[in-house]
Amino acid sequence: MFLNIPAENRAEFERLGMDYWSKIAKKGIDASKMNGWGLLRTVGIDNATHAIVNTFDSIEQAVNSSSLWDQSVINMDASEISTRDLGKVIAVVHYQNEVSINSNEPTNFTVFN
Repeated sequence: MFLNIPAENRAEFERLGMDYWSKIAKKGIDASKMNGWGLLRTVGIDNATHAIVNTFDSIEQAVNSSSLWDQSVINMDASEISTRDLGKVIAVVHYQNEVSINSNEPTNFTVFN
């Protein structure tokens, strides 16, 4: 998902993503409902300032992923961690991963071709 987050909302958007939404995604990963999640700042993409990447084992797992995003798994209410009014979604794009370099080390950069 590519998003445009105005400069004045970026710190709050990133804080909510890292402090709360990453924890919800981790619960989904731990439950084997998804493989990974990432909140990225974009470089060189028109109008998009951020990307959220969700990875799944299959298209079926992705299609059935809406239950993952239940805020109650971290004892929060949706109104407390909503990012809806902080920016707008530019595009939702689905990719099939053909190959990746697997590493357990944290990364500073990610390239999608």
